[in-house]
Amino acid sequence: NILGRNPALLEIQVMTAAYGAGGQHFHSDTVISGNSLLYGRTFLPHYTLFIPLQDTTFDMGPTSVCPGTQYCYELNTRVCEEHGFPVSGKPHNETHVPVWKAGHGALANQQMFHRGSEHWGVGKPNRVVLILTLTPRPAARGETRLPSLGTLWALPWHGWGHTLDDMADAESGAMSQPWAALRSLGLYKPKTRDWGWDWITVNTIRIANDDNGYEREDLVDYFLKDGWGFVDWSWVPRSLFGDVPDEGNAWEEFLVNTFDKWIYWTALANVVIVSVYLIVLAVVSGYCNWKSTHKTEKNVNEKKIKHKCNGDKYNGTNGHNGINGASGHDNINGENGHNGINGTNGHSNSNGANGHNDKGKENI
Repeated sequence: NILGRNPALLEIQVMTAAYGAGGQHFHSDTVISGNSLLYGRTFLPHYTLFIPLQDTTFDMGPTSVCPGTQYCYELNTRVCEEHGFPVSGKPHNETHVPVWKAGHGALANQQMFHRGSEHWGVGKPNRVVLILTLTPRPAARGETRLPSLGTLWALPWHGWGHTLDDMADAESGAMSQPWAALRSLGLYKPKTRDWGWDWITVNTIRIANDDNGYEREDLVDYFLKDGWGFVDWSWVPRSLFGDVPDEGNAWEEFLVNTFDKWIYWTALANVVIVSVYLIVLAVVSGYCNWKSTHKTEKNVNEKKIKHKCNGDKYNGTNGHNGINGASGHDNINGENGHNGINGTNGHSNSNGANGHNDKGKENI
């Protein structure tokens, strides 16, 4: 009735407190200007499940809660100092040692004030608590509200977009790569699964509202220098990034300026690439045309030379293998012909004068 079927995952982390750790002040995990207390039609309720991973005694600093404060618009935290209590319970006397049993969860609205208490148990183990935060998942025709602001958003980037059912059988591949990354970016999910809150949507909401993790200091220290912990920007020229303003919504202005620069440099690169392409195309086309023309002229000239040397073979002068040619070789009726017929001074000819092996002396 509160979170709906198969709620979306917003946070999963483990917090550890060792001996000597100081206590926190009472606080809410959302901000009053961005939660469902005042803006119930805009923001979703978040519920956090605290699960100790070991038996936690009172002196180990169990989580303390201040019930009812999820309905408070303004609160003096001294009220919680007086009326709040540890989940393990308070000792009734010096011999009573209350214990928060391992695996016993405490479910609380994130708007409720709570804190981690001081760990002063000498010789006691570290206090380790698994924290899981859930909220109604998005639905195009059902749930149009947004996650509340101010929470820790403690998920790895590829953990977004998932739901409680996915965690129940994560080993079957519901949260394995590359599907987890595609799910986180809002690109793909199996048909049998439900969408959670994807990384792009959540971070866009946080940027637009200057939320926790997206303040100016985070932009400079966490994004530009550290790349959200998984992107190395050192190889990207600084000229491709926008300027970081000193006032206003630093992230919004930075991203707008960055996109404007990307558009400018992309357009410039496009002009350069197209220009180079056209120049290369013109040079190659000109060379091909010149080569084709040169080849054609060469072929024509070769044909003319061949025709001149071998042309007029018939009735030619000094022709080789010609017909009726003078001084022809292997000709017919040629003078001084070799192997000629009716030739003068022919060799091996018929009816020739001064012929050798002919019918000149013994001619017919």
